[in-house]
Amino acid sequence: MVNIVKLEFPNLHLKQHPNKTLFAVETCKVAVNYWIYDKRKKIVVCSGSSRPCGCNYHKTSIHAEQRALEYIRHAKNRHLEIYIWKWGKCGDLKPAYCCISCKQLLHKYRYQNNIFTFENDKIVSAIIDNPSLSLGYMIKYGLSY
Repeated sequence: MVNIVKLEFPNLHLKQHPNKTLFAVETCKVAVNYWIYDKRKKIVVCSGSSRPCGCNYHKTSIHAEQRALEYIRHAKNRHLEIYIWKWGKCGDLKPAYCCISCKQLLHKYRYQNNIFTFENDKIVSAIIDNPSLSLGYMIKYGLSY
């Protein structure tokens, strides 16, 4: 039996949607997706998601914010914004907020005002005042969450 899911894309005035759909029912709980949006051209220039790392790696995963920032640092375009979110099981958008390390990384490269998430059909900042440690690090070091 195949589950048909209707995806609800964010309300951005886009000239073009990304060429691939970033949704899988199996990974929607853990993957954080990102779009890099050029606000001058009104197109999504890059899209992707967070990535788990293997056993012989010192980190548990590479966050969506880190992957998006790698692209932006090499793009030399000041009109780029990052949008991050998670998918719900029914294909609805859920907000994703930055963890402590991603917040520090975005402040380091002065990109803290250009990262957003979607909450109740509104675009809000993805950086919050008191972010938590990422779930992967809590599990790795046995901390309670």
